[in-house]
Amino acid sequence: MSNYLIGIGGTGAKCIESLVHLLAAGFLPGRAGSVYTCFVDPDQSNGSLSRSQRTVEAYQDCRHTPLGTESGLFETEVAISQPMVWSPFPGDQPQSLSSFFCYDDMSNRNVGAGLLFETLFSEDERNTNLNIGFRGHPSIGSAVFANSIELSEDEPWRTFRDFVRRDVGATGETARIVLVGSIFGGTGAAGVPTIGRLIEEELRKSNVRNAEICAILLLPYFSFDSLHDEQLRADASDFLVNCHAALKYYHKQDGLKVFDSVYVLGERIQEPVGQSVIGGRGQVNQPHFIELIAALAALRFYETDERGYFLASRREPYSMEWQDLPSHLHSEDIRNRIDHMLRFCFSYLAVYYPMLNSIGSVGGAYRAPWYIELLSSSTGDFSKDLSGPFAAFSIYSRLFLEWIGGIQASGRRTKINLANSIAFGQNQGESDTHFTLLSPQSFDWSLFDALTLPKMDRRIGSIADLWESMCSSGRLHRELSGPARLLRVLYENCRVSGVTAQRKEGVGR
Repeated sequence: MSNYLIGIGGTGAKCIESLVHLLAAGFLPGRAGSVYTCFVDPDQSNGSLSRSQRTVEAYQDCRHTPLGTESGLFETEVAISQPMVWSPFPGDQPQSLSSFFCYDDMSNRNVGAGLLFETLFSEDERNTNLNIGFRGHPSIGSAVFANSIELSEDEPWRTFRDFVRRDVGATGETARIVLVGSIFGGTGAAGVPTIGRLIEEELRKSNVRNAEICAILLLPYFSFDSLHDEQLRADASDFLVNCHAALKYYHKQDGLKVFDSVYVLGERIQEPVGQSVIGGRGQVNQPHFIELIAALAALRFYETDERGYFLASRREPYSMEWQDLPSHLHSEDIRNRIDHMLRFCFSYLAVYYPMLNSIGSVGGAYRAPWYIELLSSSTGDFSKDLSGPFAAFSIYSRLFLEWIGGIQASGRRTKINLANSIAFGQNQGESDTHFTLLSPQSFDWSLFDALTLPKMDRRIGSIADLWESMCSSGRLHRELSGPARLLRVLYENCRVSGVTAQRKEGVGR
């Protein structure tokens, strides 16, 4: 595998989501190694976690269509841990801290231990159902994680350990392990240092020396309306206090010494994301540009030998542009790759996938010139292609547009100047930070040459120009056939190379 990404808690899951989208767009090409992903969350029904899982699964479904060498599209292998999400609480039965540590038996066997347990944890902390998270209380999570992870016995940790051993043994590669999570809540603040320490101890015990571990810590970057009821829950007003306490604790205990690199990311302007929800399917937070930066930090750790502590900043406090994205890559390189993917997903959903479905429904009545050029000689079953590869790329394209549109909408007081999301979606809700993807029939084709902001300084070509290019691409990639050939040719025709960006009036979110 060589590269590993462990997303801890809801924020960690969303950072995996961002990295997977970058991998789809050609970041970390296949020759740089594959990525092993693992989600860690006691709240397995978390809505944000579920969306991230769908993204990883959609990525893998698209990789089932081989697009040839050096396509740049879904080139990196992404492996999924089994189970995909690890929870310290097996099964569906509600778990409290008291039941997890067998508090009643402990008190009966050792009165002193029971009294200590009562001293360390309040009655609410001891008895609250933890299957939907640690409720912003990292002290609970640390105790649970430290007593539930066995890297030598339990899955997916045993397979993770074996992969690392293989990388540094048989192949001689350096295993690069990234743990990412927030430190202002419960799961991430408890999980990142605790799991990092357990991994370091296991690797040292196994005499694995050629491995590096990185922590990406996210400081507060959003807020929500807290409900003051009787339930134990995270409170946005406590985020900064929690953050200060966590960093102070890490410093006093030297809790980050196991990491070769630490990236610290946060946002002074904390945009509201609505009302507080205690875990479950209702906890679905939109993508945020901080998670994109976290994914770029992971790529930097994978692709460079720079090690140490890193802080991120930008030029202006109330704006975010391509030049503000901290990375070992040039900002225009980042922009061009995402612009390329944007144009591919946009055109595929708006034009080519609907046309393929139409051709499938009417049979041979009408076939577009590009279909004749690229698909007519295919000996495959077109109906299976529609429900297989073509449908898989449609699902992923929607997820990509929702992701980049959510990032563009993630600032209300901060002006985000990355994606021209009005071409394919709209913001809804009082906060104006909830992005909704439009029906592909409603996409604004006139903005096809300006899907990233600010508008590029030369004519890229309209969606009609793309159609003409597709209709004259019959000589391209004859080594491929069926859906693979069409998708590869469409992706290449959407490429924009050697383009610089300048501000253009009238183009904005």
